[in-house]
Amino acid sequence: MIAKGKAIAHGTNAIRYVMREGKLDRLQGSNLIEGRTPDEIVSEFEMMAQGHERCKNKYLRFEIGIAPADEKRVRGSLRELAVLFAQEMKLENHQWIACSHKDTGHMHIHLIANRIGIDGSVYDTTFLGNRSARIAEEISRKIGLTVANEVHRQKEYQNRYADPKREAAKAELRRIAYEELGKGHPDFRKFYMAMLKRGVMILPAMNKQGNVYGLHFVYSGLQFKASEVGREFGYRTLQKQFPPAAVQRQPTQQAPSLGTQIVTDTANALGTLTEPEQVSDEYIDPEFRLLHRKKKTKKKGAGVTR
Repeated sequence: MIAKGKAIAHGTNAIRYVMREGKLDRLQGSNLIEGRTPDEIVSEFEMMAQGHERCKNKYLRFEIGIAPADEKRVRGSLRELAVLFAQEMKLENHQWIACSHKDTGHMHIHLIANRIGIDGSVYDTTFLGNRSARIAEEISRKIGLTVANEVHRQKEYQNRYADPKREAAKAELRRIAYEELGKGHPDFRKFYMAMLKRGVMILPAMNKQGNVYGLHFVYSGLQFKASEVGREFGYRTLQKQFPPAAVQRQPTQQAPSLGTQIVTDTANALGTLTEPEQVSDEYIDPEFRLLHRKKKTKKKGAGVTR
């Protein structure tokens, strides 16, 4: 079982959508609602929301997915499942309807709730998506349904680590990395160039601000996290493997960080080296070059005809 939640403004359309003929399997449940048609339900929602004009997103939309392995088991108890989910999400004082759909190959429930409670309170939507997923996981464990996150992790683990080609490449990469680290290179640059000559590219993992927070190693066309190579090759750990860079004539200037070195050395390795230690292109596969092409940012207003 898995669930997603979001606060929305277009509640009228959402209610009409979940109850649309051709999609609707059945109305599985409702709370504090008398009407049975979309227009009647919308009218009751709007009546409750009067006086809250400043609240933009007055509706809550939840989608609850059932794992294929559990469909036969829960087919006759979707109403109870919807009620349990609503209770765990603290919607007792809020109007809601829950409908199951039949228009796709997998079983799922749509639950639309009024964000405005019968006591006039406004439902807190902080981390609503995360809370929805967590509640679905807790319910799954409680009643013995498939936990979506565990299935995803298991599938990811199998896809990544069950591939013999990947395992063989990782073992060879690890051997090369430890061999070069054991040679006692005087600085990171020498280590970087030695790895590059042996077919290993070290890539910086960067956040949106352009700061390096981790490392990736590319070998035989496959990318590996630093943690997969070894504990000594993490972003912070690798910095300790080499002596600090000496800075002459400028005592107050700090040595460049490992992240700065990686970004600089990566650029140099792709053909901008000015020192005699030029690396031949034969060590750099075309796919590596593609990884380092800077994305072109489109200027604001470009392409607009005036």
